[in-house]
Formats: sequence, structure tokens, C-alpha cells
Amino acid sequence: MKLMLRRLRYDLIDLIKQYPALYLPAARRFKRDYDGSDRAVSADTELVIEAYPRTASTFACVAFALAQPRPVLLAHHLHASAQVVAAARLGIPALVIIRQPEQAVLSFMVRAPMVTARQAFFSYLRFYRRLQPLRRYFVLARFETVTSDFGKVIAAVNRRFGTRFIEFEHTPENERAVFELLDQLHDRLRPKNRAADQTSSRPNLVKQHRKEQIAQQLERHVRAPLRSLADGLFQQLVQGADV
Repeated sequence: MKLMLRRLRYDLIDLIKQYPALYLPAARRFKRDYDGSDRAVSADTELVIEAYPRTASTFACVAFALAQPRPVLLAHHLHASAQVVAAARLGIPALVIIRQPEQAVLSFMVRAPMVTARQAFFSYLRFYRRLQPLRRYFVLARFETVTSDFGKVIAAVNRRFGTRFIEFEHTPENERAVFELLDQLHDRLRPKNRAADQTSSRPNLVKQHRKEQIAQQLERHVRAPLRSLADGLFQQLVQGADV
């Protein structure tokens, strides 16, 4: 019963995450309580970075901040399309990251084992479908580009919005610095009731093994049409990705 209620709560919040007026005030209050920062978009926000969970948004935020000579007010890590909808309405630059759905879902389910595969796929569909009509208002970056050449992503943001953010130099040394900061962030914020290897933003053997187990479950429990819907949406969007 308790697990069922948690899953119902997840679905309700995931639905609300599409609507700025409903979700952002609550996020502004409760997410601040979590880590002390206001991660919801406001009129003062300089850049929004959003994505479905486990899509390199933490890497992007840390790499972006590391490259800038001054603090930049970011809205990030709500994993809510409402953030991008609000940014479009306010005329604020936005970056959205996209990853192949099955890989994103597998990674998300490692971190959040109470979420079912069906819920995770529907959440993916809700997030990106909500943003399709707003495509001209944000830069869309592939997961692979973010993790291999993030400077190119910042350059695309600058071209689209006329901003002058400093591009991240994606060298081994800078990438190592990002991961060191990710480790520090993870140690400070990870849920204490979950294993460190399970929640880390870094690739690791524990996560890979768990992904392989979950992949077998997807084949058994997630109907092909649902996976096809998510993959079709991904293909539509990624064909027009900026980077």
C-alpha cells in the first residue's frame, strides 16, 4: 500500500510539472528546503538548463558554472517542462538536453527504483511532448554532445539568444574537474536511504549491472507500442537538435 501511494504521488507530481502556475511555486518552496538553492525560473534567471532525469543535466550545470568568470543565475534540476514553458514566456534563454529514451529510463530507474518502467516512459513522453510546440524557444542538445563537447552546446546557446557565456573547454583536465565537483555534490546531497553507487552521476559498474537487470524487465513488462512512442518522439526531436 505504501509503495502504491508513493507511485500515485509520483504520477500526480509528474502531471503537475507541466504547468508553471501549479508547479513552480511549490518547487520554489520545497526544493529550496532540500539544498538551500532556488532552482525555479524567475524574472532574474539568466539561463534555464532542464532535461528528463539522468540526462547529463548535472554535468551541464557544473561544467557551465566552471567555465563562467562570474556567478550566473541558473534555473535547473526540477526535471519539469514547466521550467522551459515559463522561460519561453519570460524570454529567458533555455537549454534542454535529450537522451535516447530507453537509456534515460534505465538510468532513472537505477536511481529511483520505486518508479515503474511504465511510469518512467510516460514521464519521458510528458516532458518532451509538452515542449514540442515551444521548440523555437530553447536550444536542444543531444546527451552525447553535452558529455563530449559541452563548449559547442554553450556556443549554440550564445548564437540562439545573443548571450556571451564563456564556452567550456572540454579537455580531460576540465572534465576531471567537473567530475570531482560532481562527487562533492553527490556526497552532500544524495538520499541517505540509497546506495552511493546507485545515485551517483558518474558511470559505474554497479549502475551498469543494475541497468542490465532492468533492461530485461523492460522487455517483459513494457509494451512495445509505449517504447515505440517514446523512441518516435525522440527521433522527431533529435533530428532537429541544435547540437
